Amino acid sequence: MAAQRKKSNASELLSKLTTWAASIGRSDNPYIQQLGVGLSQGTELEYWAEIEPADFLPIPVDETPLKVQKRLERFFLIRSSLVFLPVAVTWLSVAQAAAAFNRFVNDHPSANTNFLIFWNHSHGYIPVYFELQSIADLDFIIITSAIILNVIETRLQRLADKRSQDLQIAQMAERAAIILEIKRYLHPYRKVTPLAINQGVQAGLRGLNESHRAATTVSKNLSAAILANQKEVIRLQKIKDALNVQKVKQAKKA
Repeated sequence: MAAQRKKSNASELLSKLTTWAASIGRSDNPYIQQLGVGLSQGTELEYWAEIEPADFLPIPVDETPLKVQKRLERFFLIRSSLVFLPVAVTWLSVAQAAAAFNRFVNDHPSANTNFLIFWNHSHGYIPVYFELQSIADLDFIIITSAIILNVIETRLQRLADKRSQDLQIAQMAERAAIILEIKRYLHPYRKVTPLAINQGVQAGLRGLNESHRAATTVSKNLSAAILANQKEVIRLQKIKDALNVQKVKQAKKA
């Protein structure tokens, strides 16, 4: 019955170990693979009991920040491009307007206008989307989009950092639980060494010393209580004797 229960516990531990290893993508870890063989076959458990699981269990590595970082890099490239795009669009419009203004002046020498007025109302010399008002509207839209993307990028970075931190904490907690379960299962298979015996004896002596100190304290408190009780009995006896004497004197007078 005990052997069957141990086998069941080994199967349960092995299932937890392999599931956890798969969840962090480390099923190929040599310690997990070889310990799994020992648990499934019930062999070399004394050997595995002497090995500290915390030294060999893999530490989870969250790859989410790398994936998020790649997406954020795309956001960064787009945002950086949008920051400089208004300058490029504006100078292209200036070039178009300047060339068209020269043609306008040659065609209308007596026209009383300046470059800015012509740029805003080109009278068909340049496309409407190159005119000053259109370029100003387009620049506003581009700059606003860059600001929004910057806010989104910052927000995504914070969310990714928090999610990564929470996931890391959860995975390390699972790792600690696995370590404890491995040590608990393998503890009966540990070899009895002089060091272990000495540690056990020292722990027992410490327990005895603490028990002795506690018993001594209780004994002192009890002795003090008994002494105080005896004093109180003597005081009450004196009061009783005094009352008896008083009664005798009153009886004689009567």
